[in-house]
Amino acid sequence: MGYGSAFFTIIKSSCDKGIRGDARMSGWEIVTLEDVTVDGSQGLKRGPFGGAIKKDSFVPDGYKIYEQKHAIYGNFDSGDYFISEARYKELKSFAVESGDLIVSCSGTLGRVAVVPPNVKPGIINQALLRIRPKSNLVSSRFLKMLLETPDLQSRLFGSAGGSATGETHLINKDYLISIMTQKFALMSTY
Repeated sequence: MGYGSAFFTIIKSSCDKGIRGDARMSGWEIVTLEDVTVDGSQGLKRGPFGGAIKKDSFVPDGYKIYEQKHAIYGNFDSGDYFISEARYKELKSFAVESGDLIVSCSGTLGRVAVVPPNVKPGIINQALLRIRPKSNLVSSRFLKMLLETPDLQSRLFGSAGGSATGETHLINKDYLISIMTQKFALMSTY
């Protein structure tokens, strides 16, 4: 059985039959999203208030501001907005690192991208959520695929159906996901 079909079986089993009571799920641990992200506020971090990044603070080149389009299209090379080093230091808690996931939270909801290695240093804007997984527990790619399943999209975004007008609370932090922790050590973090 290849990786793709094993993944499908895992997701189908956990989503269609439910986590508890399925004999095939023995050895799985029930955890929250917070359990598999780094500790504290750095694990799940919504972008700064809109007023924290104003157009008058943009510079021609510097630290990149990652936007919705980066989560939607997964192209981290694009981008037109930059801030100075001084402003970056003030907003460093919103910085991205290789292996982070960014999730669109406004307008087009639930698009997920993994921050690639060697990405230009920068921060997320107010329309994104940054998820920083514990790399010893979960592969960023696996978590991305899990977050993109129809069942999780429905549970995380409710009836928004991929788009919304105005702000939306993205992640129900208490939502349980099933994770087979012994498999993660074998998976790449990107």
